[in-house]
Amino acid sequence: MNGNGALILFCLALAWLAVYRGRRTSAVVGHSHGSERATVAVHEAAHVVAARAVGGTVTSARMNDHGGRVKWTMPDPNSLVTEVTQNVAFLRAGEFAAGDDGGCGGDRASVKRQLRRLPSGQRAVVRRAGEQRARQIVSSRSGDIARVADRLNQKGRL
Repeated sequence: MNGNGALILFCLALAWLAVYRGRRTSAVVGHSHGSERATVAVHEAAHVVAARAVGGTVTSARMNDHGGRVKWTMPDPNSLVTEVTQNVAFLRAGEFAAGDDGGCGGDRASVKRQLRRLPSGQRAVVRRAGEQRARQIVSSRSGDIARVADRLNQKGRL
């Protein structure tokens, strides 16, 4: 695994911890336990589908009632802009698919860290491109996301 893959895995682990700790210590109003788990499953499934859509390989995906994590690797991109765009698409797909920003603070923080790797003049354009790619993945692969979410919800892992 290259240094960028390790960084991505580290950021995902931090995001998972933020989601898990935040959910465990805060009340969730208006959601039953079951619907919260289903939302987590859709969120994580979208990360899985997005990783594959940008050419990555998912090495594991796990979830519980409070959050989850997806480990993935991607081939060496041809440029830093491409790499950051792919990472933004991967990170934002979960929130867009779930339609809920609860627990997405870690993903958003990871997006900011990814964008800081670029010169400031490129950040907004790359953020928009990554988010557009994430929305396109979520809308065009909703069936795939639903199938992966169902499996995650039932088994807790892929």
